[in-house]
Amino acid sequence: MARTNKRKKALLLEALAEAPLAEMACKRAGISRATYYRWYKEDKEFARAAQEAILLGDDRINNLAESKLVGLINKEDLRAIQFWLRNRSGRFKFPKIVTAEQEVIVQEPRVITVFPMRIDEKRRNEEDND
Repeated sequence: MARTNKRKKALLLEALAEAPLAEMACKRAGISRATYYRWYKEDKEFARAAQEAILLGDDRINNLAESKLVGLINKEDLRAIQFWLRNRSGRFKFPKIVTAEQEVIVQEPRVITVFPMRIDEKRRNEEDND
């Protein structure tokens, strides 16, 4: 019995390292979620190993997602490009929208750079041309 549990725990940890979702990992290891949570609660060493496996799984999935995103960017998918810039580039982050109920004072709007001139300069140029 103990040998079987040890083997199933190892299978479960392997599954968590590949896909860090308890339900999927339990199905793959052939155990119930209740068993997983019981082991997690009762066995400190298993709990620590499960946390490490979940972190590895998160890293794996994050790397996969980033590579898919870069693939879309290479295909010139505008939404993927915008997502990347909003989340990874300090120059293109947009300020959060603040509602009146939040009672937050916005002191100064950010200036967003658009290739060679700033947006405020571009607006002035457009107004001058009108």
